[in-house]
Amino acid sequence: DQALPPRPVERLEMLVARDDPVLLTRDVVDGVHAVLDALFAVNRRYVPHPFHKWLTFECGQLELAPKDLEGRIRQLLATPREGVPDLVRLTEETLDLVEAHVPDYDLAAARAGFGSSLRG
Repeated sequence: DQALPPRPVERLEMLVARDDPVLLTRDVVDGVHAVLDALFAVNRRYVPHPFHKWLTFECGQLELAPKDLEGRIRQLLATPREGVPDLVRLTEETLDLVEAHVPDYDLAAARAGFGSSLRG
Protein backbone atom coordinates (compact mmCIF):
# COMPACT_ATOMS: atom_id res chain seq x y z
CA ASP A 1 0.00 0.00 0.00
CA GLN A 2 2.88 2.40 0.77
CA ALA A 3 4.47 1.75 -2.64
CA LEU A 4 1.59 3.23 -4.60
CA PRO A 5 1.54 5.77 -6.07
CA PRO A 6 5.19 6.32 -7.01
CA ARG A 7 6.56 9.72 -8.02
CA PRO A 8 4.37 11.40 -10.66
CA VAL A 9 5.46 11.16 -14.29
CA GLU A 10 5.33 14.96 -14.49
CA ARG A 11 7.91 15.26 -11.70
CA LEU A 12 10.26 12.76 -13.34
CA GLU A 13 10.03 14.60 -16.66
CA MET A 14 10.60 17.95 -14.91
CA LEU A 15 13.78 16.65 -13.25
CA VAL A 16 15.06 15.42 -16.63
CA ALA A 17 14.26 18.79 -18.24
CA ARG A 18 15.97 20.67 -15.41
CA ASP A 19 19.00 18.37 -15.58
CA ASP A 20 18.76 17.65 -11.86
CA PRO A 21 20.68 14.36 -11.61
CA VAL A 22 20.67 13.98 -7.82
CA LEU A 23 16.92 14.36 -7.34
CA LEU A 24 16.19 12.39 -10.52
CA THR A 25 18.35 9.49 -9.39
CA ARG A 26 16.66 9.49 -5.97
CA ASP A 27 13.21 9.48 -7.59
CA VAL A 28 14.19 6.70 -10.00
CA VAL A 29 15.44 4.58 -7.09
CA ASP A 30 12.21 5.34 -5.20
CA GLY A 31 10.27 4.28 -8.32
CA VAL A 32 12.18 1.00 -8.54
CA HIS A 33 11.44 0.34 -4.85
CA ALA A 34 7.74 1.09 -5.46
CA VAL A 35 7.62 -1.32 -8.41
CA LEU A 36 9.38 -4.09 -6.47
CA ASP A 37 7.26 -3.58 -3.34
CA ALA A 38 4.06 -3.72 -5.39
CA LEU A 39 5.24 -6.82 -7.27
CA PHE A 40 6.04 -8.64 -4.04
CA ALA A 41 2.50 -7.83 -2.88
CA VAL A 42 1.00 -9.08 -6.17
CA ASN A 43 3.01 -12.28 -5.83
CA ARG A 44 1.99 -12.57 -2.16
CA ARG A 45 5.60 -12.94 -1.06
CA TYR A 46 7.57 -11.34 1.71
CA VAL A 47 10.21 -8.83 0.66
CA PRO A 48 13.57 -10.47 1.56
CA HIS A 49 15.22 -7.11 2.32
CA PRO A 50 13.52 -3.72 2.79
CA PHE A 51 16.03 -1.99 0.51
CA HIS A 52 15.95 -4.70 -2.18
CA LYS A 53 19.54 -5.69 -1.52
CA TRP A 54 19.58 -8.78 -3.72
CA LEU A 55 18.09 -7.71 -7.07
CA THR A 56 18.81 -10.91 -9.00
CA PHE A 57 17.44 -13.11 -6.22
CA GLU A 58 14.39 -10.89 -5.68
CA CYS A 59 13.47 -10.71 -9.37
CA GLY A 60 13.77 -14.51 -9.52
CA GLN A 61 11.12 -14.78 -6.80
CA LEU A 62 8.51 -12.89 -8.83
CA GLU A 63 6.43 -15.16 -11.03
CA LEU A 64 4.11 -12.27 -11.88
CA ALA A 65 6.31 -9.43 -13.16
CA PRO A 66 6.92 -7.29 -16.23
CA LYS A 67 9.09 -8.96 -18.86
CA ASP A 68 12.88 -8.71 -18.28
CA LEU A 69 12.32 -6.92 -14.98
CA GLU A 70 15.88 -7.24 -13.70
CA GLY A 71 17.51 -6.17 -16.96
CA ARG A 72 15.22 -3.18 -17.29
CA ILE A 73 15.86 -2.10 -13.69
CA ARG A 74 19.62 -2.41 -14.16
CA GLN A 75 19.49 -0.36 -17.36
CA LEU A 76 17.40 2.45 -15.92
CA LEU A 77 19.59 2.66 -12.80
CA ALA A 78 22.68 2.86 -15.01
CA THR A 79 21.17 5.70 -17.05
CA PRO A 80 18.42 7.36 -14.98
CA ARG A 81 17.90 10.27 -17.38
CA GLU A 82 17.36 7.98 -20.37
CA GLY A 83 15.57 5.41 -18.20
CA VAL A 84 12.59 7.54 -17.21
CA PRO A 85 10.37 6.33 -20.09
CA ASP A 86 11.03 2.70 -19.17
CA LEU A 87 10.40 3.41 -15.48
CA VAL A 88 7.04 4.84 -16.54
CA ARG A 89 6.32 1.69 -18.60
CA LEU A 90 7.45 -0.62 -15.76
CA THR A 91 5.22 1.25 -13.34
CA GLU A 92 2.22 1.06 -15.67
CA GLU A 93 2.84 -2.65 -16.30
CA THR A 94 3.03 -3.18 -12.54
CA LEU A 95 -0.22 -1.27 -12.00
CA ASP A 96 -1.81 -3.53 -14.62
CA LEU A 97 -0.60 -6.61 -12.71
CA VAL A 98 -2.02 -5.22 -9.47
CA GLU A 99 -5.32 -4.56 -11.23
CA ALA A 100 -5.42 -8.07 -12.70
CA HIS A 101 -4.33 -10.02 -9.61
CA VAL A 102 -5.50 -7.88 -6.68
CA PRO A 103 -8.92 -6.78 -7.95
CA ASP A 104 -10.04 -5.45 -4.56
CA TYR A 105 -7.25 -2.86 -4.52
CA ASP A 106 -8.56 0.46 -5.84
CA LEU A 107 -5.94 1.78 -8.25
CA ALA A 108 -7.76 4.97 -9.23
CA ALA A 109 -5.78 7.18 -6.82
CA ALA A 110 -2.47 5.52 -7.68
CA ARG A 111 -3.03 5.93 -11.42
CA ALA A 112 -4.20 9.53 -10.99
CA GLY A 113 -1.27 10.37 -8.71
CA PHE A 114 1.21 8.81 -11.10
CA GLY A 115 -0.29 10.47 -14.13
CA SER A 116 -0.65 7.14 -15.87
CA SER A 117 -1.74 7.20 -19.47
CA LEU A 118 -3.61 3.95 -18.94
CA ARG A 119 -7.27 3.63 -18.04
CA GLY A 120 -8.20 4.05 -14.45
